Amino acid sequence: MGRPILECDPYDLEVKPAPSAGGGRPAAGLVLGSSGRSPSLPGYVRRDHDHELAQVVRAAAGGASGLLFLVGSSSTGKTRACWEAVRSLGPSGWRLWHPFDPSRAEAAVAGLSNVEPCTVVWLNDAQDYFDHSRHGETIAAALHTLLTDPGRGPVLVLGTLWPKDADRYCAPARPEEHDDHARVRELLAGRLVTVSETFDESALGSARAIAEAGDEVLAGALSRAANGRVTQDLGGVPELLRRYRNATPGAKALLHAAMDARRFGVQRHLPVAFLTEAADDYLTEHEYDTLPPDWPHSALDELTRPAHGYLSPLQPARSRPARHLPGLHDSGGEGAVVRLADYLEQHGRAVRAASCPPGSFWQAASTRLTRPEDLDSLASAAHLRARYQWAYHLYQQAADAGLAEARSRAAGLRRQLGDQAGAETLYRQAADEGEPSAWDILIAWREESGDHDGAHSMAMRRAEAGDPHSLTLLADMRKAAGKLDEADRLYRHAADTGNPDAVYALAQQLEAAGNLSEAEALYRRAGDGGHVRAWYALAMLLDAAGRTDQAEALARRTAKAGRPFVLGDLAVLRAAAGDLASAVQLAREAAQAGHRHALFELAHMQHPFEDSTSIKLMEEAAKAGSSFAQMALVPLLETAGRKEAAEAYAWQAGKELEHALSTLAQLRGASSPEGEALLRRGADANDPGCLHQLALLAEKAGHPEDAEFLARRSADAGGQYALIALAEIRAAAGDAHGAERLYRQAADTGWVWSGFERWPHGLDPDGTPSHPWPLT
Repeated sequence: MGRPILECDPYDLEVKPAPSAGGGRPAAGLVLGSSGRSPSLPGYVRRDHDHELAQVVRAAAGGASGLLFLVGSSSTGKTRACWEAVRSLGPSGWRLWHPFDPSRAEAAVAGLSNVEPCTVVWLNDAQDYFDHSRHGETIAAALHTLLTDPGRGPVLVLGTLWPKDADRYCAPARPEEHDDHARVRELLAGRLVTVSETFDESALGSARAIAEAGDEVLAGALSRAANGRVTQDLGGVPELLRRYRNATPGAKALLHAAMDARRFGVQRHLPVAFLTEAADDYLTEHEYDTLPPDWPHSALDELTRPAHGYLSPLQPARSRPARHLPGLHDSGGEGAVVRLADYLEQHGRAVRAASCPPGSFWQAASTRLTRPEDLDSLASAAHLRARYQWAYHLYQQAADAGLAEARSRAAGLRRQLGDQAGAETLYRQAADEGEPSAWDILIAWREESGDHDGAHSMAMRRAEAGDPHSLTLLADMRKAAGKLDEADRLYRHAADTGNPDAVYALAQQLEAAGNLSEAEALYRRAGDGGHVRAWYALAMLLDAAGRTDQAEALARRTAKAGRPFVLGDLAVLRAAAGDLASAVQLAREAAQAGHRHALFELAHMQHPFEDSTSIKLMEEAAKAGSSFAQMALVPLLETAGRKEAAEAYAWQAGKELEHALSTLAQLRGASSPEGEALLRRGADANDPGCLHQLALLAEKAGHPEDAEFLARRSADAGGQYALIALAEIRAAAGDAHGAERLYRQAADTGWVWSGFERWPHGLDPDGTPSHPWPLT
């Protein structure tokens, strides 16, 4: 697998090339690119994260398998750092494997079992692997097996992640929630290293020394970069933004189509044919009429042409011939493909957050995209934005291309639109194609309609096919209907299959009935089978039975596996029983294991602000990073006259809680000079809650245009409610037209909780309500 590291080219591994201002060249002796095909990289400046990388590389060289992921925003130097780290393994004969063909996730699933010792597994932009709807957890499990199998080591797994993705993976799921990333979280626990966005003084000093040694590229970056953002300059961020802002109309239309495709989940390599067809409706009438006949060619030339070195907003990518193992989906030939520059992708997620693509985008997706996952992702985006007709069409296309779960989503949309019979037909088709959720819905419909024998027959068919979940679902329904004996038989039948979900469900049933010994055994059996919530339930059972030491030991083991909520919930139980010392200790352990809100939950149940103990716990929780605790302290500190401390906590909480700063402004009087000043400082920092409050103040003051502008800015910053709140004010004042316009703008952001009631047939791509359309 892979190729010798000594033969690898850093640019093939997605290390960003640095622009060479004024013909600048790297210093002698700092040249990389052993293949001889690529330009040299500038000198490398080692920073804090490089020390941790070096440790895991040295361990791998010594025979110990390891894994490490660097976390940082675009153009902070993550991929370059990984490349610098693995170069030392080259002379020892190590190889490097970068799975990406036919797609990253498919390649990883197909190839991980074949990885040999002394191989670096290169997972740049690891979200493209872990976010795959079917393969993400499988990849994480395969990596764990690779790392823990002594016969296959040593191997080294290196990857990169954006902060928002790392946060998603590491946020523990509550016991009652479906855990989409359980295996990923376990894999990443203790293996993430943050890459700073800026050079500190030490790094700047090292960079200056390299520049003075003759590295003109690094010298140029140091002369331009502000606030230590050297890697961003080397990654071409200022130049990329300049080219985006100054792009010709045709080129900007292509970029907007690429940005929209990527923020909605389409694969990185975007077909040129898709982009050129998608771009049409991004252009105004005047822009379209004045374009030359060959405008796509000239626009692509503008965007793929390197400037000041090797940067371009759209980067041509190699279109490889399809090579698939049996069972892998053939995405077909898509012709020439390009990749949107990483920073422009990140920029697009911000500047186009409140925009819905035009009709040409959806049409081009339908005619030019072939991967079922891409079609399904776009269908979901259309559905969220009330573009129901395109959503339905793309769901069906994705299903026809082999993604059965998309058929089930099409059925759900058809049901939403009032066609129950048509929905049932599609659910049946999805069930026949192997989609479990479709079976569950059909069984539930049978049971609810009184066809109990039919529901039982369908559930038994699924169990015989190896999926007992439907039996558990039917048991739940009969239990809710008071048919306890029937439910018990179904639970036991499902558990006899050995399925962990079914075993867990039976354990719950037995615990509720008071059969604790059998419930305990079944919880252990389910947990050993991989059921996440079984260990939580067992810890609660043991604690309630007075076996506190066993409960704590189990909770600590579970926390080490990436699920610290058990410790936090045990803390709450101990506090409720009056054992505050034990509760605090458990909550602190939970916080250290990643449950930031554990101490907050404990403090909150202790009648917050009424005694010094709860206040100290709240402050400790705030220091541990609990945004809820930070927010809870704001009114306390403000009332006590500690305004600076209150504002500091509000700013911290505002990183996660939309209305933290605006809540403090309201405490100070939102329309008072002091309150409005705080709102404006928050707005300058793009805080969605402050922008929301300023929009309401502008509306109240009789400045509707300013109010709409601020509400749109709030939506761009991720605020979900500003446009809706403004629309409701307009509606209450009798301005139906103004309210409708704002509701449609809210729909464009993907926030249409009442879209079906407002627009029964959805919206056309231009945002006008759709007429009835045929469901075929």
